[in-house]
Amino acid sequence: MKKTGTLLLAALLLAGGMLTADAAPRTVTVTGQGSAVAEANQAEFTVSVESVADTQQAAASDNAIRTRSLRTALLTAGARLDQFSTENYSVNPIYTYKDGGARKLEGYRAVNQIKVRVPQTSLTGFLIDAASEGGATRIDSLQFRNTNTEPYEAQAYAAAAEDARRQAEALAASLGMTLGPVLSASETGYVPPAYPRTMVLMSKADTAGRAVTPVEGGPETVKVQLHVTYELL
Repeated sequence: MKKTGTLLLAALLLAGGMLTADAAPRTVTVTGQGSAVAEANQAEFTVSVESVADTQQAAASDNAIRTRSLRTALLTAGARLDQFSTENYSVNPIYTYKDGGARKLEGYRAVNQIKVRVPQTSLTGFLIDAASEGGATRIDSLQFRNTNTEPYEAQAYAAAAEDARRQAEALAASLGMTLGPVLSASETGYVPPAYPRTMVLMSKADTAGRAVTPVEGGPETVKVQLHVTYELL
């Protein structure tokens, strides 16, 4: 009797477990692709002013004069003081080396590197020319960017979500089922806009008697991927 009761209890527990267990939902998982074109709205480049003199003080003094001249030229061309930032400043000795390792002091070199931010890309060519004519020894690291990518990211995500839904609906229809709600979604890829970067090296002689330097940032594409799982009904 005790054995029979134990078997009956086990059977009832098993039956109860079968009645309360929920079946796993049927699902379909797809990867949606989305993109949006972002236009550059800002540029920046680096200008360097180099001075060489016999003494450290003379090199620094000459460099200060040249840098002020450069800054004035940029301001006249349409830049603002709050668009300048010092990237690096150095005054170093210049040595020559002879056989046997002996060295001779030849003078000092002062270098001032300034980053120039251009809030309107249409001014980029004018400012590059102004920097060259204003005494810049080197102009390089020109790059473009968009300072507000959020609208383009939103467009790309919306396009990726729509692409995922189209794929899932097609799969559900081919199986004779109906697409249900989203069970999960995750980003599997994001490519931020990367605008063309150009290295520029110019001197005052390069710009004499010629037109404004043509500089264009061009558009770039924001790309995203969404991994989405839907329930099938």
